[in-house]
Parts: sequence; C-alpha cells; structure tokens
Amino acid sequence: MKILFVNSNLGVLAKSWRSKHSFAIEILSAVLKKSDFQTDLFLVEKIKDIENLLTYIQKTKPCIIGFSLTEVNFGGIKAIAKKIKEKFPKIFIVIGGIYPTLFPQEVIKFSFLDAICIGEGEYSLLSLVKRIQQKKNYFDIENFWFRKGKKIIKNKRTPPVDINLLPMPDKQLFYEKNLGYYRGWFFGKEKEKAGFILLSRGCPFDCNFCANRAIKNLYGSSCFRLLSPEKAVSQIAYFQKRYRYDYLFIHDDIFAINKNWLDKFLKLYAKKIKLPFAVQLRIGTFNLKILKKLKKTSCFFVGLGIESGDEEIRKDILNKNFTNKQIKKSIGWLKKLNFKIASYNMIGLPGETPKDFLRTIKLNAELKIDRLHLSIFYPYKGTMLYNLCREQKLIRKKIPKNFNKKEDTILKLKDFKRKDILYLFENFHLLINLWRGNKLVYKLYSIVPSSRFFKISQSLGRTLVKVFSLDLVKMKS
Repeated sequence: MKILFVNSNLGVLAKSWRSKHSFAIEILSAVLKKSDFQTDLFLVEKIKDIENLLTYIQKTKPCIIGFSLTEVNFGGIKAIAKKIKEKFPKIFIVIGGIYPTLFPQEVIKFSFLDAICIGEGEYSLLSLVKRIQQKKNYFDIENFWFRKGKKIIKNKRTPPVDINLLPMPDKQLFYEKNLGYYRGWFFGKEKEKAGFILLSRGCPFDCNFCANRAIKNLYGSSCFRLLSPEKAVSQIAYFQKRYRYDYLFIHDDIFAINKNWLDKFLKLYAKKIKLPFAVQLRIGTFNLKILKKLKKTSCFFVGLGIESGDEEIRKDILNKNFTNKQIKKSIGWLKKLNFKIASYNMIGLPGETPKDFLRTIKLNAELKIDRLHLSIFYPYKGTMLYNLCREQKLIRKKIPKNFNKKEDTILKLKDFKRKDILYLFENFHLLINLWRGNKLVYKLYSIVPSSRFFKISQSLGRTLVKVFSLDLVKMKS
C-alpha cells in the first residue's frame, strides 16, 4: 500500500528551505516504512503544480494521501484536497498538523476530507493505514476525527509520544526529490550542503506570539521532550555518514535549555561527529561558560530571537522577559568567541508605533550582527496575541485573496499604519546600514509615509545620497 504525502507552501513564500520541507512528514514516513508501507512525496509550490499532482496520482495510484497543515497554508491545502477528491473520490485524504490539533472543528467540516489528526500522529496514522489495508473498521482510532457520511466521529487525544522510541526520520524521502540539502544557506556557495535536524519537541517557555504555548495548554509540561544525547548523536552520525554534510543546523526552537543534557551531548558530539554546527538560543538561558563549550565542540553560528528593540513591547506584549542590557551582554560573549550571529525580529506588533520599531532598528544596528531577519507579525490562532487582536478588533475585515503573511500585515493598528509597516519592513536593512554609516540620511529615510514630512524628507534624502555617494541598493541587501 502506498501513502503519498503532499507538502504544500501555497500561500507561503517559497524562498526558504523550511517552506519546502517538513520534519513531521520525515518522521511519519519513517514510522510507516518501518512497518513495510511504501511512502512518496510531492511538493506543491504553484497553482499549476496541482494539475501535475493529479497526473502524478493517476500514475502512482496511492491509496492514502496525507497533508501536514498550518494555519497559513490551509487555503492552499483545501484547494488541493478538493481537487483530489473530485477526481479520485476513493482515495482516503487525511490531514494532520498543529492547526487541526488546535482547531479540529474548523478543519473537519470540509466534506472532501476523510479524517483529521488532532494530536501527534505517528502511531495513530500507522494504525489507520493498517486498518485500511486490512479493510477493518478504523473509526475508533484515537487521535483522529473521522467523517462517516454526514456524521463526525470524534475520538480522544492521546498523550505525547516518547520521541526516543521513534525511528530515525526518513530524510531520504526528501533527498529523492532533491529537497534534502539546503544549499548556500550560510556561506552562499551553491555546492555546500547544510543538513537540518530536530532533536526536541515543544518549548518550555510561554511566548505570547507562539503556538507552542497553546500546545503546552493541551498537553501540559510533558509536551517538551528531548532525544537522549546518545540517540541524538547516533542519528547525526548516521545522516552525516550517508549524506556528507558540510555543516549542520540543529533546528530546535531553543538549544542548550537542559544543561546536563547539553554536557553529555557535546562530549559525544566532539568524540563522534566533529562537524561544524549552528543552533538557536534564547537570551537568559546561556552564559559565557556554555558558549565556550559550544565553541569548543565546533558550533560556529547562533540565532537569537530579539523580536523587538522596545523592552516594554518585548516584556508586556510578547512575554519575553529579558532586557536590552542582557541582549548586549550575550552578544558580547558571542563576539568574544567569534561566533557568527543572527537576530530574528518582528514588525507590526499590537501596540507598536513607528517610533517603537525604530528602537528595533537602533538595537540591531548597535549590535552589528552578521545576519538580520525581519518578519511581519501574524496573529496565529491559539496564541495569546491572537486573542488580544481579536478582542481589540485589530484584525482587518477584508483580506486580499493574494495575502501573504510574510509580505503584508493582517492588522489594522491605530498608531502604526499599514503603509508605514510595509515601508519600514522593506527598508529594514537600509535603515540599519544608514544608522551605522550616516545618521543624517538615516533620520530623513526613517520618516514614515504617513508623516506630512515624508515627501520632503525623501527628496532631501535623495539629494544627500548623491552628495555622499551612497549605494542604497547595496545597503538594502
């Protein structure tokens, strides 16, 4: 029996490796293959890919088609699943992921879906596939809601799985489609091969913008789990031997949170792997001693979620309780040890103003970080900030059909106009480079479009750009 996983990033920018990849599909495929089921993968990036998918289904004849769903790709997956069911009504369509887990009632209502998974689906999906193959009743399988005619059968959610009992992720499924390596991720060289791996699930923190908090509310503290140091290193060693990475990105939301685990992991890694690797840390969870251990074990890159340069917004809106002083101290440690550093930031937050966001620009400019990332805030359902935005009626009523959360804001903020958000988002890197190099031109270009002085400031800015021979195109990149 063949199970086809369809990975779709319709409605999501397809520029990043993550939009083409799924850690969830890797592990689901591994569990199925361990029981001798055949799995396959198809990536849908563009509308025209849907017709190619239908042709592929006709050719390969899968019995079950599965999707991993988030809120932002729901629209695209609905369109795909509907087309599949219209042309192949006998194919069983199942959807899992964080969105159906948190909001099953919003997903199961679509008649072209046969089932949705409302929790962690590795063993539940395996049970479902076995029962379908054996032509046995499957409507009592836990972790699933099923459609039976016009009736919806709702089964209970099971506790989180022990991730140490799961097989190694099926990375080959993606390599076969040329989607395994992310080339040029750090050094920009086409031939370099970055391996990506996940060593934990969940997060112990309660950031107001993150769905991990909603998952934690479902499962409790047990939702955060780590692979044992031995199993983590064993997996990395296996993948490195097979795929020959140039370096590794450990993609956990927060690495180094468990100090005993970290010490054991780093000792084993230094002994068996010795491969340069990158991690993501949280301010306040590490010190200089920990960073020295990471550096000694060939860690070369650290990503940090700064989010906002305004301390009140970071604390009161985002629930990230660390100060700019702590950020600067942590960056100082990293620079002392010659780490490469990335910062992750957001714009268009509830309660934010252009003046507040300029503090984000100033902080990043002062830190002189190697890589700067900025995203437009999106209020995911299930998060505290979604509830806040809904209560304060900040979410726009009319959303364009071609809306993309990475290019636009869904909010209507009183003190931060949409055109100002988009202007500062587009000119984020430019303003940081101007702040570092020419404060006068920076002041002119930091005046937002809603200001009555915008046109004058832009005109004066262009004049000074010529006077100082500034290359704005280069400074924007």
